[in-house]
Amino acid sequence: MRVALKRFFILLLAIAVAAGIWTAYQRHQIEKMNRGVEIAVDSRLLWREDFGGGKPAAPQLQDLKEAGCTAVAVNPLTLAELEKTGQVSLLESAELQRLQALGLLARPGEEYKDLPRGLYIVTDKGDMYEKLRLGLAPLLGEAVATYGDSVRLSGPGKGFTLFIPEHYAPSVRELPIILPGEQMLSWSREGFTIIPLFNPPSRFPALLNEKYWEALSLQLQEILQGGNIAMGPVAFPAASFNYPSPQSTTGEIFRNERLSLGLVEFTQGNGLKELAAALDYRVLRTHLIAISELGQLGEKLAVERFLRAVQERGVRVLLLAPFPELDPRSEFDAYRRFINTLAGTLREAGFITGGGTPLAASVVPVTLQSLFTGGTAAAAVLLASFFLFKKKIPAGKAEKDAGTTGVSASASQDKSTLKVRRRMRRLEMKKERLFQGISITLVLAALALPLLNWGPFLSPALFRKGTALLASLVFPVLSTVFFLEPALQSSPGRGYLKEVVKGFLLASLLTTGGALIAAGLLGDTAYLLKIEYFQGVKISQVGPFILLGIFILLQKGQGLKNEAKKLLEQQIKIKHLLLLGVAGGALLVYIVRGGNFSILPVSQLELALRRYLEVLLVARPRFKEFLIGHPIFFLMAALVPSGIKGAKTLALLAALLGQVSLFNTFMHLHRPVSLSLLGTAYGVGLGMLFGLVLYLAAAHFRTHPM
Repeated sequence: MRVALKRFFILLLAIAVAAGIWTAYQRHQIEKMNRGVEIAVDSRLLWREDFGGGKPAAPQLQDLKEAGCTAVAVNPLTLAELEKTGQVSLLESAELQRLQALGLLARPGEEYKDLPRGLYIVTDKGDMYEKLRLGLAPLLGEAVATYGDSVRLSGPGKGFTLFIPEHYAPSVRELPIILPGEQMLSWSREGFTIIPLFNPPSRFPALLNEKYWEALSLQLQEILQGGNIAMGPVAFPAASFNYPSPQSTTGEIFRNERLSLGLVEFTQGNGLKELAAALDYRVLRTHLIAISELGQLGEKLAVERFLRAVQERGVRVLLLAPFPELDPRSEFDAYRRFINTLAGTLREAGFITGGGTPLAASVVPVTLQSLFTGGTAAAAVLLASFFLFKKKIPAGKAEKDAGTTGVSASASQDKSTLKVRRRMRRLEMKKERLFQGISITLVLAALALPLLNWGPFLSPALFRKGTALLASLVFPVLSTVFFLEPALQSSPGRGYLKEVVKGFLLASLLTTGGALIAAGLLGDTAYLLKIEYFQGVKISQVGPFILLGIFILLQKGQGLKNEAKKLLEQQIKIKHLLLLGVAGGALLVYIVRGGNFSILPVSQLELALRRYLEVLLVARPRFKEFLIGHPIFFLMAALVPSGIKGAKTLALLAALLGQVSLFNTFMHLHRPVSLSLLGTAYGVGLGMLFGLVLYLAAAHFRTHPM
């Protein structure tokens, strides 16, 4: 590749890295300002007598507020809970007849004998009757019958009755269906943010879920229109279900009422992306610890987990469930201390309790997209040049060998050899010109595509994801072959270690720059909220090693075909099988432990070490960097000058492992960019420190064998 063209690609890459740094800085400024965290106590606790019994202005509410509680997570009430509080009476057909015999019905006539079998919901409050009708009608449709005043208990006032057929009754009794509007208004007046929970039974089919969301949304709309409520996000805490689509009644109500969505971590739903987009990404990441899990974790570990969710994953709403039944930690004084500890821990970490607000919706400008895609294409071209072209022989020497300097080559080589060399040189020049033409075309296309009208056949989102995936393959390998491979070829001596350290630091900087390019390319709000996320994680973990393997084979100069043939004809020994088994096992562990969801469970020792590092350093460096990849690179680098077979290859593989892990750190886009940078700095610093210790130890034993 011509020097001028190579410099142009390097300049374009440097501009793209600078744009990535600027984008990361802007993102950091937004994340730094968004420090409010809602601590939401579960409304099921507030109904208990020791928590105030749901009474307005109960002194316990003020105590919780002073402890740091800022919100109430409102669970809809079931019919059984309404009956327990005396707001409704649930009667079956047989019970009606018994009450008639006892003279407890307002109209002791014969009409009760002919009533259909099922559940009768009786209330003397007109507003409760309307809530029941609003909640049950969307869910059961015409199966809900209205009996008006014909069935009611004795006493003053007008009676209201709803009927549910017998086969629906068992499910409806325990279904959270009625939002406590009066209590929500009261809690809001006390200064709490209201966070409704839409959480249906898991046995509901998707279509019934939609009706359930509609029933709750209609009630919520009526409550909002009836009073001034400090509304937080509406959270969907079920582990797995379909979220409502924007076209449904629920989506329309969410949009019209300007509601926000509480995205509970580790839940899944098919309609989530559409609903979040329809709300202009008014989304707050939310964390919930289930009751059973909370009982096992205890207070200390629960606080650590909540803090980690806030610090590392951008969570801004914490839903505090009760401890399990009969657990003394759910008593008021103990729970208040738990909230106080959590709030104090958050404040010590630099966060503010209350005032959690969604991130402002943002989209990466097309001009920046153009720079990012162009920079990635330039990096890919530079890497390809390492694969296709060997290092240049100095011009004067090449001319001398080719017989063009005026000095006769007949003294050392015959004319036929010179012709072959000239022909190969011409072919090499044609190959280089073709490569240059293709490279310029690809880079210009990468610069232009984001600026063009895509039309119906091109997907901008897919193009950006594909470019980010390409960056994850290119930059770790480019850093390794551009900086580390030449460093390992340095002359042994005092300057060798200096070259290795310099190459390691420059490689880490280039990989970080590439990661910032990819993170900037996927910097839309949807990615920062993890509604969209970087795909192809497994490819990004394995692909760079395949590319490096090809590079190492090409460096041998015998061609891929000859190397493959040589490998197939290799005599297999027991040691080869053992090494293959160890390498295969390590590769399997590496693959299954990586990605967004690890298949292989993490050991308790590793979890304990992670927690210790998180407390000590805040931004925990990754083990694959500071304990494995970086130190082993330095260890193998110390053995390279001795000519130990395979030392250089192992050094490059270990170095690439660290660089791949470094790049993937920034692909957790919902993680604050400041933590990714700080964790990377810790990883590079600690990894180099441990590596230098191993390097010096290996160098000592190499020069002073036992």
